[in-house]
Amino acid sequence: MLKDRNYSGLLFLVPVGAQALITLISIPIIISSAGNQGWASIATGQAVGGFLGVVCGLGWNVTGPSIAAVADVILSRRTLKLALFTRLMVSIPLFLIGIEVVYLLHLARLDLAVLGLASTLVISFNMQWFFVGQNKPVLLVLYDSIPRLLTLLAGWMIVLLGANVSVGLAGQILSSLVAAAIVCVKLRVFHDGSRLGFPTVWREIFKQGHGLSTEVLPAFLSYCPMIAISALAPSIAPLYALIDKVHKQLVTGLVPMGNFIVAKLLYRLNGSDHPFEQTVRGGMNKIILLGTASCLGTLTFGEPLIWFLSHKTMSLHIYLLVLLSVLVGLTVVVAILPYGLMAPMNCLRQASISLLLGTVIGISALVTLTVFLGAVGTLLGQVIGYATAILFQWLTIRRILSSKIVLLNKIKI
Repeated sequence: MLKDRNYSGLLFLVPVGAQALITLISIPIIISSAGNQGWASIATGQAVGGFLGVVCGLGWNVTGPSIAAVADVILSRRTLKLALFTRLMVSIPLFLIGIEVVYLLHLARLDLAVLGLASTLVISFNMQWFFVGQNKPVLLVLYDSIPRLLTLLAGWMIVLLGANVSVGLAGQILSSLVAAAIVCVKLRVFHDGSRLGFPTVWREIFKQGHGLSTEVLPAFLSYCPMIAISALAPSIAPLYALIDKVHKQLVTGLVPMGNFIVAKLLYRLNGSDHPFEQTVRGGMNKIILLGTASCLGTLTFGEPLIWFLSHKTMSLHIYLLVLLSVLVGLTVVVAILPYGLMAPMNCLRQASISLLLGTVIGISALVTLTVFLGAVGTLLGQVIGYATAILFQWLTIRRILSSKIVLLNKIKI
């Protein structure tokens, strides 16, 4: 039975990877339709919306899988409803803040920037973490991924046939909303018999502190560079926007492999026949191996990918390619390690501290180096920040295991 669950878990690799592929394919369509300045405006808006979307997600991607792993039907519905309501409450003020930010950046196409902002902000309504926690990839594909991908693909196909680029962005917004609506209907989220008042929702928002900080801090380091480039060096914004988008979509496509590892890890930690220490060590080794493979893959295929997506008009110097490759590998590890290993070990506080250190050091290096080195300095600052966070997390896990301190024999909520 475990074997069947493990093989079915490979489906976690399909949906997000397919979405990342569609997003990459849409890049030359956007550049062709909106031009370089329009493309830079969209990418900057999406960077702002991406960061605010992580804030809007309130850390459910970190804390949610552990809850879903042991939840019965009633608790599952209540948890999903609570996650949806908390996100809805914070999404509107965050959207208004995002509009103000893109306005202050004086972008060439404010209208496209706002649509880009909305297209990434609404991604926060996804409930993929629930299916990861319950190790139900088939339902994830049926209820979330297929509707999302079909809507997304339809929008960009219409643009390819000659429509304005705003149609594709509208399709991206609609894809997230349609997927969330179908999940709510199919899982009967509003049939749990409970009512959520504002006090309950506000308590849950504040309760998500560690989980939120665990996602927000690396997200700030991830999305800040595009915003910094638009403000400090707008002349290279189109090129860096392409580098940044390739980085994020490669990570988006690779993280589902980490989700597969996480699903297996949560399932094993919730059983009595798998030693805790051996399971954690094996999971850590697999996550690091995935990051290494991601780095080498980007080093091999990154240059032709950039060349293709830019309509053969842009290329990367070798040092930019090397930094991008290292950054992809480090980002994959940072995206998985905190909630894949540290959350089940009750180490979210240590994970938050590591990400805070990485963010502070990374942003400080990024801003300073960007002024003197441009895009090279921006990538190097991110590498320094992520490497700092990973080092702290690795030392924390090693300390716990070497001292034989088992913080969690079974997942407890």
